[in-house]
Amino acid sequence: MLNGSRSRELRYKSLASVICLIISGSALAQDSNVNVQINQNATVKYEPEFFQQYNPITALDLVNRVPGFTIDRGDNVRGFGGSAGNILINGKRPSTKSDSIDNILSRISQDNVLHIELIRGATGGLDLGAGQSVVVNVILKKQSSGSGTFEVTLVEREGKIESRFNVSYNDKIANTLYTVGIERFGFDIARRGVETLTNFQGPDELREEEEDGGLGEWLLNLKTETNFNSGDVFRLNFQGRTGPFDVLENSIRTPVGQSEPNLFVRTFRDEEDQFEISSDYEHKFNEAFRVKLIGLLNREYSDTFSSLNILRADDTGSFSRSVRGSNEGETIGRIEFDWTSFKNHTVQFGIEGARNFVESEFALFRDNGEGEEEINVPGANTRVSEKRGEIFTSDSWRLNSKLTLDLGFNVEFSEISQSGDVQNARTFTFAKPSAALTYVSSEKSQWRLRFEREVGQLNFNDFVSRANFQDEDLDLGNPELQPDSTWVAEATYERRFGDIGVVELTLFYNYIEDVIDLLPLGPTTESPGNIGNGERWGAEINFSTDFDFLGIPNARIDVNYRVQDSSVTDLVTGQNRRLSNERPENFELTFRKEFPTLNSNFGIEYMKEDPQDRFGVDEIESNDGRNRVNFFWETIFPIGLKGRFEVRDAFNQARGRDRTVFSGFRSLSDIAFIESRRRRDGTELFFTISGVF
Repeated sequence: MLNGSRSRELRYKSLASVICLIISGSALAQDSNVNVQINQNATVKYEPEFFQQYNPITALDLVNRVPGFTIDRGDNVRGFGGSAGNILINGKRPSTKSDSIDNILSRISQDNVLHIELIRGATGGLDLGAGQSVVVNVILKKQSSGSGTFEVTLVEREGKIESRFNVSYNDKIANTLYTVGIERFGFDIARRGVETLTNFQGPDELREEEEDGGLGEWLLNLKTETNFNSGDVFRLNFQGRTGPFDVLENSIRTPVGQSEPNLFVRTFRDEEDQFEISSDYEHKFNEAFRVKLIGLLNREYSDTFSSLNILRADDTGSFSRSVRGSNEGETIGRIEFDWTSFKNHTVQFGIEGARNFVESEFALFRDNGEGEEEINVPGANTRVSEKRGEIFTSDSWRLNSKLTLDLGFNVEFSEISQSGDVQNARTFTFAKPSAALTYVSSEKSQWRLRFEREVGQLNFNDFVSRANFQDEDLDLGNPELQPDSTWVAEATYERRFGDIGVVELTLFYNYIEDVIDLLPLGPTTESPGNIGNGERWGAEINFSTDFDFLGIPNARIDVNYRVQDSSVTDLVTGQNRRLSNERPENFELTFRKEFPTLNSNFGIEYMKEDPQDRFGVDEIESNDGRNRVNFFWETIFPIGLKGRFEVRDAFNQARGRDRTVFSGFRSLSDIAFIESRRRRDGTELFFTISGVF
């Protein structure tokens, strides 16, 4: 294994090599054509003709082909204001949190898209949350008649075949536009591999493991938009989701020197139902003053059963099972005012209130052959609730034709309370300033600076105790957990060249207060907790170009490369280490070659991620990232349907998990054992038919 300084040196050399490749490619690129227009505000407008070479079916196909752009899905955020991704539809963000932007775009036929706008910088006046400096705005045509989209997929892996489908229809009744969609989504698990146990306190062990299971869920979605003669707009959304997730794992474990193996059987089943109702009402008092009211209600109900059955060769063993029922919910109310009376200013202000909660009941039972008994687990039955209020204001100020300053200031007040096995209540106040400066040095070049304080969303399940049968452990909850906050500083340079070419280099630094990690409670026990302050820094490159300068027409490459490092004080060793669950390096590359005469294209995707480490009080766990190659072929059939054949993880790369467990505090104790697992998920074959009707 490389030491830290050597590993960092190689990462930065890799970054330098990618930058050199980008510079050499951009220098040879050609100017763009009429299908790509850049205005004086540095907004890039893509006409539908630009995307036809990619044989699109839905708006999602269009957005995925915008050069240098990656969809931000707004995960793990607080409230509604922070949940905005970087996609607008007709200048508005969808008033939903649970319905993914991918699903929303997949229900829109590409025939209904007028054009795509890529807005770079100066996004503070848009209908978004803070922190978005590059945004795609999907401009739709006026609805004239009903239309629909559908997609049917067959997936084969390890001899198992599963089916998925997604169908939607949109139309207009009087002044109301509506979209209704139904989706059946699922996946199978068929992992095979071995795990070796190097035991320093007993015999080593070889484990042959099989893990099977899968998810099968149904989703129903309904969206309406009513446009009144007064100019007011009312939107109403509903999404429901239901379906079980099952896992069955068999581990045949043979200690060295023992002829007969031991059998460990683990089961897991989660039955989950979720729904969300959201709406917004928009009213214009005049051309310079607008108000928007937003409401959201989300509920999720889950029943979980898990067990571990240990059957030893000497006829001893044990059976453990756990049951958990939980209800989670979020209710949000928000009012936004937009004011443009001042020249070159777009001002927004308002308030947001939210209430989040989780109610959980958990029970653990064990039978060692003498009858089942219930195990007392601290914090097993609890209710956690958060009440939060926020006052916000922002100003997008156009200083001149080249310079825009976006300023924002939010103040958040919250109270987190817990009842049940643990009684606790705490209050917090966070000031969240933000500033973003955009300088347009030319139509194709742009500099962006961003500074912002972000407050993380707590996972309320971290307050609740539960069983971890995979590692024969117990995950304790922590009633003292509080949100982390991050001071973000970013500097970005972007250069566009040709129709497709774009280079975007971002340098970033994060200062994180109250880092959430595993907090030591004793020599072998821990819980999620705040372990102090930490840092993160690094660089990210997005790069797209065609290959016309190499004499290869109708070919394109998209590259995303991120390298980062981090530091926090380890509470067990007292030394600096990397933040848990972070990957130092991520690389993604997609190559596409179009064959216009065949209405087809061929592509290769390559993804590589560094391992991520997790630091417990008595163990260190390292999980390999994705390292795989995908191939795909797309074609348009004479009847207008699109077919896609895809091979995912073509070489069936093994993924590893190494777990080093100590006999006590890992700073003071000897290693008890090391588990080293290598599993293969299996190559997946996808065949998809999609179209419009």
